Amino acid sequence: MADVKRWTIGLVKFAVAAVLLGVLVKIFVDNFGQIRVYVSRLDWRFVAGAAAIQAVMNWTIYELWLVMIRRLGGRIGRRPAWKAFFLPYFARYVPGKVALVAGKVHYCTEEGIPARKAVVSILVENALVVIPGLSLAALSSFYLFRGLVSPALSASLLVVAVLLLCSLHPAVLRRVLSVPMRLFGRKSVRSGELLNSPTILAFFVGYAALWPLGGLVYGLAAAALDPGLLSRVITVGAAFVTASSLGQATMLAPAGLGVREGALYLLLEGETGPALAVAAVALARLITVLVDIAFAAVTPLVTGRRKSR
Repeated sequence: MADVKRWTIGLVKFAVAAVLLGVLVKIFVDNFGQIRVYVSRLDWRFVAGAAAIQAVMNWTIYELWLVMIRRLGGRIGRRPAWKAFFLPYFARYVPGKVALVAGKVHYCTEEGIPARKAVVSILVENALVVIPGLSLAALSSFYLFRGLVSPALSASLLVVAVLLLCSLHPAVLRRVLSVPMRLFGRKSVRSGELLNSPTILAFFVGYAALWPLGGLVYGLAAAALDPGLLSRVITVGAAFVTASSLGQATMLAPAGLGVREGALYLLLEGETGPALAVAAVALARLITVLVDIAFAAVTPLVTGRRKSR
């Protein structure tokens, strides 16, 4: 019965993401003529800048995960860790993120890391990505909706941000992470399996710093289509943080696909118009996918070299 309920919820979430993506495709087709004009004037300097920042983000996320799994007791070298991280990276586009977890766990166990330890590292990593994102999304709403929200709603968003930060305490985080562990039939996370508070706080700062960089990727993608949007990069960045954190939190959406794009389009459409908004969203997603492909493509080169003597 629990399995039926879990899969039903998953299918509903995936269906919602698919509908949102379908709506965006229709908007893209309806505005194709105007989008083609924007693309014909594409500034490749901004595209290259966005791709470079995305590459730095991917490498930084890998470094953070490597440090994390070592802090959790896993013994793994840099090259095997690169393989474990980037070879299954494209599996995040499979709904549910189960394939991504299975791929990472498989390559970690090849290196002698217990499967449970690998799973815990992945859950902690996701929590430390989503919690800063949602916290920053609550705070960025002040900027996006300035003058449009009531003082009560503003206070509520602050409370949400504070509660999310409180969930980083190991005692609370352990209970939060135990939910998905039990969902997949595993024992709850024990206190000894987690990092201590100062270490969690350090990782929180590291992952939180990635969100503005992600916003800059989307800001540069929008500016590549219309250089006038460079002056509104903060607005685009704040919209990205809000939209992408929702996509990350929707676990059944493949890499946030559909949810992130739908929310980002809604937040940008009033500023840019439908054609430019949907073109910017599509271009930014294309950049991130191509960078992901590049990292997966170089993985055999990185992991196949022999150690120098």
